[in-house]
Amino acid sequence: MSEPLGWCVEAVRAAAEPGLARALLALRTRHTRRPGGAARFRERGGLGPLLELLGPERPRRTLDLALSVLGNCCTEPGCRRQARRLGGVPRLVALLSSPGPESVQNRVARTLANLALEPDGARDVLDAGAGPLLVSLAASCGTPECLHSAARALRILGAAPAPRRALGRAGAIRTLASRLASLSPAHPACLALARALRGLTDSPGPSADDVAPALPALAALAAHAKRDHRQPALGAIANACARAPLRPALGAAGAVEAVTEEVKRALASPNVAGATVAVRALCLLCREAVNRARVRAAGGLGLLLRLLAEPRARPWRPRVLLALAAFAYDQEALVALEARGLVPLLADVLRARADEEEEEEEEEDEEEDEEEEDEAAASCDLPRELPGPPGAGAAAGSLRGLKGECRLSLSGTLRVWGCPCPPRPKLLSSPPSPFLPPGPGSSLKLPPRRPLPHPPPPPTTAPHPPRRRLPPMGALALPRGVGEGDPWLPEAPALLLLGRLAAADEPSRALATAPVVSGLLRYLTGVPAPAPRAARVLQRLTGHPAFLGALVRAYVPSLLRSWLVLGLTPSQAEELSRPGGPRRPAAPQHPRQARLKELGEGLLRNLGAAAAAPFGVGLLTHMLRCGAPPARLACATALPLLTRPSSPARGLLWGGGAVALLLSAVARGPTSPYEPPPAFALYAADAIALLRGHTGDTLGDMRDTVADGEDTLGCANDEDLQVRPHGLLGTCDGAVGDVWMGTLRMWRGH
Repeated sequence: MSEPLGWCVEAVRAAAEPGLARALLALRTRHTRRPGGAARFRERGGLGPLLELLGPERPRRTLDLALSVLGNCCTEPGCRRQARRLGGVPRLVALLSSPGPESVQNRVARTLANLALEPDGARDVLDAGAGPLLVSLAASCGTPECLHSAARALRILGAAPAPRRALGRAGAIRTLASRLASLSPAHPACLALARALRGLTDSPGPSADDVAPALPALAALAAHAKRDHRQPALGAIANACARAPLRPALGAAGAVEAVTEEVKRALASPNVAGATVAVRALCLLCREAVNRARVRAAGGLGLLLRLLAEPRARPWRPRVLLALAAFAYDQEALVALEARGLVPLLADVLRARADEEEEEEEEEDEEEDEEEEDEAAASCDLPRELPGPPGAGAAAGSLRGLKGECRLSLSGTLRVWGCPCPPRPKLLSSPPSPFLPPGPGSSLKLPPRRPLPHPPPPPTTAPHPPRRRLPPMGALALPRGVGEGDPWLPEAPALLLLGRLAAADEPSRALATAPVVSGLLRYLTGVPAPAPRAARVLQRLTGHPAFLGALVRAYVPSLLRSWLVLGLTPSQAEELSRPGGPRRPAAPQHPRQARLKELGEGLLRNLGAAAAAPFGVGLLTHMLRCGAPPARLACATALPLLTRPSSPARGLLWGGGAVALLLSAVARGPTSPYEPPPAFALYAADAIALLRGHTGDTLGDMRDTVADGEDTLGCANDEDLQVRPHGLLGTCDGAVGDVWMGTLRMWRGH
């Protein structure tokens, strides 16, 4: 065919055979498919005559060809605008509403979809009444091509939230889901249906539940070998996961296995960002117990930990933490998570949270929306019951009676599971802690916590109640009383997991390590208003006899005293211990130093009580006499901090050789075979000064104890005596200050 464009335009104007069919065929196959061909056809004035051909009285072949040409033209923005101005949308809707062959309906749906590619065009198409007609076409058409065109048109029309909700009310989601459920995964229209469902279910609403019939088909598509087939199905599954009643059915349909496999593929590829929808779906699926068992069986626990440790997955960290917190009362899962390294990762989360408080976060406003949870996405499980005191069961009510309880009252007050939920004057109901925000009478000013959102006014004519936002922890079915503290804190899930691991009958040994304790201390000192659960974890660790040996070997007593009581961070302690380092820290005192000191002294008393017990005395004796050299030095450094004159372990200081070992390590310097830590000089000086303050011994007696201690200890000059560390050791006399400075001088002399 060699018909030129000008001849084709004139033939369309004439609208007479035999030239009309030849012109339309040439326009469809050649002119409008070439680059810039649609624009040239429009410039020659061909769109107006072409629209005149769109009448029900025209022959089927003429309508098919004219609609094909118009659909090709409407891929160009100028043609779309001109076609709308010339009244093309009402003509197409009239064709769609009149009975006709399915080939014509297919081409009308395709052309309407092209006209709706721009927001103004979509509004014109919807205002003309095309939405219900396209829904009806999708429900009744029989050919894959027509079903594909109808699904595509509905997806494009639902690109904006308001039209999406209108199409949902018109039954678009229910119709597409029913059609997808009736087709085999290899059907040509399945991909278009999955894309349409992904787009139409993007806005939460009651109509999103209409996708339920398609869940098995979506799960099957999500496991497809080709990525182009998986992504639309995964997007629809992620949207469905935002509706709590659909998640158990999704798990039963195999969505958990498909989602975990997609996350595995993403973690093994350079482009981790491509797994956003899969990660979102995986985290939401962890909120119900029936799916948590499937996640655990599919290897999802390891994936969640890999996501938490992956730097490229940092934007997903709040969701991943919340998903892990859902396993807080699953003992089998907790054991598996602990074995895979959960505890150090949680300590890193707390450390990062403290670091974020010290720097300006430009993305803070963007992340606030992510931290909030829609009420429809909250777990549909009933709250778990925890064993309570005798006689409390009748007052608390049965598990079945908790169905009517809500997580958030209309007044914005956080409710406790299963309680009558009276207004509470404060969110934190735990015992007072040294680091908690001060009361009204205190002079310490802290930034206010983020308030709970004020509820919108009750609707007057809206058919559905307005959506309410929940704090992150409010989305989980936690036991009664677990929701204490500020539910908006981003670190709340991490603290819940640490608290559960510490509160077990056999607490996790991974907690009693220097990195974990330093992470908790970094959080307590770096966050303006830390949650009380962090201090309770430390109290549990320091009060449990099983942790005494591990904490002593890790120099945790010295770390607690230097950081909380003396107010020195680890970096400051190491700087003071280095040769040539400063004599006093340059950083100002912490604004909550008095409360932190009180907390530190309480934790050291817990350790001292454990050390004074028969088990503690035996453990420290064995460590000091039979342990490896690093463990012996750690024990010798901790004993002055943990023992008082009345302690049964007091004899280890002198008769057991702890003081001699400590002074010998100081005299040998950093090259000591005892492998002292970087801040050992500060630890040792503090221990010796503290010991000197509790005894009536002279410095000469202490000097005679060490075999090779020389006579430098305690020989501080006048300049040293003028720089007494009152800000570090509290109120101390000159002799204690001499011990401090003399120990540092001896260490730095090496």
